[in-house]
Amino acid sequence: MSLIQRLSPEFRQHCEAIATEQRSLLRVRSFEPLPADTLAAKLGATLFTPDRVTNLEPEQVALLLASDEWSGAIIS
Repeated sequence: MSLIQRLSPEFRQHCEAIATEQRSLLRVRSFEPLPADTLAAKLGATLFTPDRVTNLEPEQVALLLASDEWSGAIIS
């Protein structure tokens, strides 16, 4: 079972509603991908790949880059 399939249907529906709203605000059609860099700029967020996050051990970076079990994290 994939990571997305493990999420509750209610949570997935809520996320899809947010993505639909953001696509509309960014003038992206509903069936097109929501560009992460465009959305991040709109929200004032900075995107990093694991190899650019300071204080991560090389083993942690390698694990994150090799895994498809996650899609993002929020670091405050």
